Amino acid sequence: MEQISRIGMDTSKRFFQLHGVSAAETVVLRKKLRRKEMVGFFEKLAPTVVGIEACGASHHWARLLQSFGHTVTLIPAQLVKPYVKRGKNDMADAEALCEAMSRPTMRFVPIKTAEQQAALMLVGLRDRLIRNRTQLSNAIRGYAAEFGFAAAKAVANLRPLLERIEVDEDVPDLAREPFAAQAEEYAQLDEQIAEISAKLMAWHKADECSRRLAKIPGIGPIGAALLIMKTPAPELFRSGRQFAAALLKEADSSVGDEAGFLVIDDTALPKKGCHSVGVAPQYASSLGKTANCQSLVSVTLASREVPVMVGLRLFLPESWTDDSERMARAGVPKDRQTPLTKPEIAVEEVDRVIASGARFGCVLADSGYGSSGPFRRALSERGLLWAAGLSRRQNVYPADVTLIFPVAKSGKPRKYHIPDQPPVSAEVLLAVEKWQRVSWRRGTEGRLTCLFAARRSALWMVISTGCATIVCSACREMKSGSSANAGRLASKNTMSRTYRPTRASRCSPPRSKPDGSVSRRISNSRKSSVSTTSKADPGPGYIDTP
Repeated sequence: MEQISRIGMDTSKRFFQLHGVSAAETVVLRKKLRRKEMVGFFEKLAPTVVGIEACGASHHWARLLQSFGHTVTLIPAQLVKPYVKRGKNDMADAEALCEAMSRPTMRFVPIKTAEQQAALMLVGLRDRLIRNRTQLSNAIRGYAAEFGFAAAKAVANLRPLLERIEVDEDVPDLAREPFAAQAEEYAQLDEQIAEISAKLMAWHKADECSRRLAKIPGIGPIGAALLIMKTPAPELFRSGRQFAAALLKEADSSVGDEAGFLVIDDTALPKKGCHSVGVAPQYASSLGKTANCQSLVSVTLASREVPVMVGLRLFLPESWTDDSERMARAGVPKDRQTPLTKPEIAVEEVDRVIASGARFGCVLADSGYGSSGPFRRALSERGLLWAAGLSRRQNVYPADVTLIFPVAKSGKPRKYHIPDQPPVSAEVLLAVEKWQRVSWRRGTEGRLTCLFAARRSALWMVISTGCATIVCSACREMKSGSSANAGRLASKNTMSRTYRPTRASRCSPPRSKPDGSVSRRISNSRKSSVSTTSKADPGPGYIDTP
């Protein structure tokens, strides 16, 4: 038999199909072996290259064959499929593997060690236990509701619910025993999750790379540990964009959901000096002031209170984009030297997430992006549901407002349209509403708390200073002079005045004075904002302006 240059092996629980070729690309091996026969065959075979599809148990077989002196490559299943020449069966799959592994541009999966597999097992077990706890808590809440008991959302509110049920004398004895059994099971799940989380934290603290990753805003210890476990050889990725695409697939499998959210935000990395790419005096959210830093547009996929960052893209300020020599010295790629605003970068990142197939139901953004009409219009053109923040000073017009050309009494005629009705700021609009304090979860400095007020209306227009941006509940792009900023809102537009997370008693809603003005007391001097919720479909109240 001729010398075998490479072998494609299709694996299963009991049978293994082999397809081998020689250096001249002639088929010299077609064999189906049982589990024990396969191990004995490769023990006696001269060292060669073996290709295996990356699937269950593939890392184990790769480590075993490597111990026999063979070179093993793992190939993703989606990259093998194009090489299947006929109907799918074990022989065709083995032949496709043998062909795919010979391609010079083929991408392979790094082989994980037994220790890395054990750490990944901890992550998977923790995820399963958390899902079991969520399933059990939902069952307990459903049973408790049948006896008149209710509790607020969040895991922390379930134990008090069980304690109330235990001491209530109106609960029948027949129901007490099942409730007690579920309470015991819930406590066991809590203990198991805490124990596994402690082991993962110990693993994280022992790994230097994981500790460095955790310093990045938006990445916690568990996320950093998972990144290291899932990508043991990040140098195999040709670029950060390729790595981000792989992360998107993983994020979608973890938190992708039609009811999930894609969150657009800023991240700042304070820096000293002026040589790091993108460093310039600009606002640093982590410091709460303008400082010398790098500013990045962050994209986070979130579902069920679990956020997974899927993108960080550097923003280049004008001091960089206006200096081509500086960008060349810093090694900025040619395709990244084009000046882009943060909203434009955010739109490109949203397109990248959509192209990857990641699932989400709504795009969320703060006022830094919501104040951009092209950003809102781009989301609407893509058929996305979105909610974006606006400044509390945003001018608001009623739905029947129209843009007119006023007659000039003297001089040249007016060049731009103007509204035919006076504006009202969003803050004044919401001043008469009933404000409610909402606390949704616990942060590092206590409960995260905000004041909310809602105002529903059939149609409203939001026009920014200078009449540059017009947003209505069913409005497409409106142009004023040379500017063209737009967006579309749902026919039931919701606006809320929000604060950054503060303690429960540190801020109060605006109060109306007898003269019609508005007073506002915020003890921590933090600015508020107005959020605007939008649906993609224009609906029956669609307004078209010239």
